[in-house]
Amino acid sequence: MKQTLIDYMRQQESNDEYFTPVNVVTVLQKHLVGLRKPSTSIWEPCDPNGESNISQVFSQAGYRVISTGLPKHDFLQLTNPPKGVNCIITNPPYSQKDDFLEKCFTFGLPFCLLLPITALEGIRRGAMFNKWGVQVLVLNRRAQFIKGKSVYFNTSWFCWSPRIPLLKGDLVFAELPEASDRRSAAA
Repeated sequence: MKQTLIDYMRQQESNDEYFTPVNVVTVLQKHLVGLRKPSTSIWEPCDPNGESNISQVFSQAGYRVISTGLPKHDFLQLTNPPKGVNCIITNPPYSQKDDFLEKCFTFGLPFCLLLPITALEGIRRGAMFNKWGVQVLVLNRRAQFIKGKSVYFNTSWFCWSPRIPLLKGDLVFAELPEASDRRSAAA
């Protein structure tokens, strides 16, 4: 059993493409209390074409969304966010979660990152959370990612803001409705 889990994890490391389903985005949107429409401009840095469910759901809700991504814009190499951005919302590659968290904290912008719940563990992440704080929207079931992909762990929204809280508490438990939209989209 242990070897099976190790083999599974090795296989997953080579593929970070887990596209966010609509229900995972809408549950975040429902619980956000610190973002005002239309004055909030959201940056989705893992969506080069603006086609992701994150970009689409927030656009349809009346937010201004700026979508960028590889190959043209490498989030981890940027020194400044796009002009006028107020918040970062994305589902980053899990193999780069530490680098994404650090970059988000460095930018000093409110953010929501969809990460494995195990991202609460770790020396580097722990140091960042101790320094800046974090809020977590814990989903009550595993996300069924688009294109039939699934993971063996829970993913939850890790949120932070330097001024006003994004969630009603530091640890919020949310019901994830059954997925109804399995369309293909990026991040």
